[in-house]
Amino acid sequence: MPITSSDFEAAIRASIPVTHLEIIDESSGCGDKYAVLIVSEVFAGKTTLARHRMVNEVLKNEIAAIHAFTQLSITPSSRSLFKVGDAMSAFNPPYPPYDPTDKAGFSYETVVKRWPVILTGIIDSVYNLNHELSVQSGEQAAEKIEEGKGLIEKISKLKYQMGRDHPLEPIEEDGEPLVDEYNEELARLAEDKRNTWFTAPWLYAECYLYRFFRSYVAKTKHWRNYDPFLAQKQKTFQASGTAIYKLATTMHELEEEKAELESDPDKLEVIFREMIQMCLGNATDLSLLTHMSHEDIQHLQTVGRDAQLARKEFILKDDQSPAWEHIKTLRDGRVDFVLDNAGFELFTDFVFADFLVTYTPYVSRVIFH
Repeated sequence: MPITSSDFEAAIRASIPVTHLEIIDESSGCGDKYAVLIVSEVFAGKTTLARHRMVNEVLKNEIAAIHAFTQLSITPSSRSLFKVGDAMSAFNPPYPPYDPTDKAGFSYETVVKRWPVILTGIIDSVYNLNHELSVQSGEQAAEKIEEGKGLIEKISKLKYQMGRDHPLEPIEEDGEPLVDEYNEELARLAEDKRNTWFTAPWLYAECYLYRFFRSYVAKTKHWRNYDPFLAQKQKTFQASGTAIYKLATTMHELEEEKAELESDPDKLEVIFREMIQMCLGNATDLSLLTHMSHEDIQHLQTVGRDAQLARKEFILKDDQSPAWEHIKTLRDGRVDFVLDNAGFELFTDFVFADFLVTYTPYVSRVIFH
């Protein structure tokens, strides 16, 4: 007989004192896929991974009889963060994550070529630094060389495991942030048998790779501040000097039009859209935004619209219009930026934030994550 919601409820209530319980059959009544929300004081002080293991043990017979199972196990103090009916969406996204199982996609190419090339570059970098250290004398240089050899060995092993689709390993405690978060997600992926290099969701695996490498250097004495991409970052940032100066000059000149901008929503919207294009790929010459006449605005609206239409086929999701409509409803509001790069990209994020705070009446605070 198929497993029912009542089976899950009976097993949970027999072992866990719950204050709230939701059980959803996500297989349209087939009893093959369930999601549960469990609220209980028993979870207090436990990590997400410990909570999941506790619930999985309680429901081991029921889980073994179905195809898929997901859970959200929280304390009563966290209950207000979730609304009845949509609690499961916190961990059950509407679309599957992008992963390397599509051999024609970027994700597969990343695992096969891009990541191994990156790891090879790190190995070469450490080797070259070790070679430079070899001409130095002293105990500290000798210690750093030995640690460097250890890093080369670990990274080489990681590259080997990646190429052979080994499971991703839990990140060891290194005194730095997000160890539990990465490992908890990894445990969840392992339950779904999506925890190897060629099956794990691309975005998670990409972030995990760099956090895993960081755990290597974080536990060393002499390599803790080593950044294998520093030279590349500096070179790229220096090459962006002309564009940075141009953007800074443009923002400075916009100060003369601040009053006019604040009173002209149409002009603000044009600049907002150009800022979006700039932050997504430096697609606009922002010098056009300085001292714009009415005719300039109309021209830019036309050119910008045509340019955006040309790029539309490459954009998966475009929420510029609803984002601007929401921003216009704010007064002294807050906008959050999720940072994904350094150098020139970070500078353009600062420019965008400056525009929102300084030149619009809608935003007074920007938070960077």
